[in-house]
Amino acid sequence: MARGLDWSGRLVAAVGIVAAVALVGMTLVTVIDVIGRDVFNSPLAGADELTVFALAISVFAGLPLAVVRGRLIRVEVLHQILSAATLRVMNAFTNLISGTFLIFCSWQLTKKAGSLASYGDSTVFLHLETAPLAYLMAITCLISGLLMLPLAFGVEYRR
Repeated sequence: MARGLDWSGRLVAAVGIVAAVALVGMTLVTVIDVIGRDVFNSPLAGADELTVFALAISVFAGLPLAVVRGRLIRVEVLHQILSAATLRVMNAFTNLISGTFLIFCSWQLTKKAGSLASYGDSTVFLHLETAPLAYLMAITCLISGLLMLPLAFGVEYRR
C-alpha cells in the first residue's frame, strides 16, 4: 500500500501559487510590451529581463510540483518487455540518480549565487540583482531532489 506524506500537499500548493503568479506576470508583461510597441510605438522598458526572471521562476517553482504529482517526462521504451520487478528496480534507481543529481545542481547553483552576490551582478537595464533568483533556483532544486529520493524507496505522494 502506498504511503502518503501530508506535507507534500502544502508544498504543492505553495510552489503552484508561485509558479502561477510568475506565469501570469510573464503574460502581463508580454501583453503590455506588445501593446506598447504596436499601438504606442513605445515598448515596455525591461520587458525582456522581467520575462526571463518570470520564466526562470515558473520553471524552477514548477519542478517540485512535477516531482510530487509524478509529472516528470519518462521514456517507456523498455516497459513492455521488462518484468514488474525489474521496472521497480529501474524506477528506484532512476529516482535515486535523479534526486542526487538535483541536489548536486542545487549545490552548484548555490555556489554560483554566492559568486553573483559577491560582485553584485544585476541585469543591464532594470538593475535587478541576479543572486536572489539563483538562490531560489538552488532552493527549488534542493526541494525537488529531497522529494525525489523517497520515491526510490517506494514512498508515494498524495496527488
